[in-house]
Amino acid sequence: MEPLQESSEIVARHLVHIEMMLIAILVILTLGALALVYLFARMVKETRKAIGPTGVSHQFRDLMEKGEFDRIIELASQRISSHPNDAQTHWYLA
Repeated sequence: MEPLQESSEIVARHLVHIEMMLIAILVILTLGALALVYLFARMVKETRKAIGPTGVSHQFRDLMEKGEFDRIIELASQRISSHPNDAQTHWYLA
């Protein structure tokens, strides 16, 4: 074999290996992205389940429509002690 032909065959073999490695990296990155999407969706689902079907703001709004302002103050104070960064609870307390 000529040296040029031999070196082109070596390069071709290396290109096949590089292509396989790039495909493997792409598969790994795709699986990682899918895992992150799955975990995020699960986190959102768990958060929604923890909040409950109606949520705190609906409860406060219902109490406000009924005119039970003392109960709103009591519940909002309790909620602020456990969730100090809940802006809606601060709004209802105000």
